[in-house]
Amino acid sequence: MKLVTKVGYYIIMENYELRLAFLNDLPAIMAIIDDARKRMKSHESGQWQDGTPRQKTFINDIENNYLYVATSNNEIIGVMAVLDYEKGYEKLLTGMWSNNDPYLVLHRFAVKDDYLRKGVASFMLNAAENIAKTRHIRQIRIDTHEKNLEMISLLVKNQYIKKGSTLIEDTKLRVVFEKIIN
Repeated sequence: MKLVTKVGYYIIMENYELRLAFLNDLPAIMAIIDDARKRMKSHESGQWQDGTPRQKTFINDIENNYLYVATSNNEIIGVMAVLDYEKGYEKLLTGMWSNNDPYLVLHRFAVKDDYLRKGVASFMLNAAENIAKTRHIRQIRIDTHEKNLEMISLLVKNQYIKKGSTLIEDTKLRVVFEKIIN
């Protein structure tokens, strides 16, 4: 997928755009998260089944310019938080990171049900790489529940490498992935 254009906080590729989220995007964002939570539950994944991520987390992400939304024809179709750090990544339970260089973290990653398997998630991962490059960062890290097979498949398809496991928020066991960007 090639980058078509980058304007300010917009990244545009083919039929999709990525932009920073606004507070008035919250209803659409929460609807996507609720649907993703239901999907994960149907696959017996414990991820997000404790009610997280909560709306106040998204408000914080928006206020700190961490949250991005993918859109198509001005409809919000995906969401992801792009952060500079994750405490749970300091020490892995199993495995190890490739290096200790700066990295971006992707969290709260979800796509609207109607847009699953239409390239939106890969577009979002590719856009995250472009964000990293503009910040002169050459790696992205992400974690997911071991039973979130859709996400694991997506990450592998997009050349993310499984690096081990860790605890997020000191109690949530997660599989961690990393991609080194050229």
